[in-house]
Amino acid sequence: MSTGIKATNNSKFTAGTANIVADIGVDLDNSVGHIEIFNFLPSEGSSLEQLFENFSVKPSRQLVEEAASEVAATRDANVLQKSKLKTWFDDQGLTASLWVNVAATIAAAVLSK
Repeated sequence: MSTGIKATNNSKFTAGTANIVADIGVDLDNSVGHIEIFNFLPSEGSSLEQLFENFSVKPSRQLVEEAASEVAATRDANVLQKSKLKTWFDDQGLTASLWVNVAATIAAAVLSK
């Protein structure tokens, strides 16, 4: 199992932004942490409906639906790279690893139908 942030032994930490793709987002073992903006995607993935439930910063539903529609229409997940949703991710400064997992979740949800 992977852990995004682990703090132990009465440690304290503060983070401005944390973008995590892992099995466990934050593990505070007898510790205190503060994260201003926390975006967490479980490594096992999520359903399309649950995709952004653990994100502090969320795209509009319209952006997500538009991206999913583009994949459905073309049957090609590569269209996500040029989507407005991808531009939104870039503008927010979200990490590439987070985007790859989001794109894979959208593609899997749409293309499995």
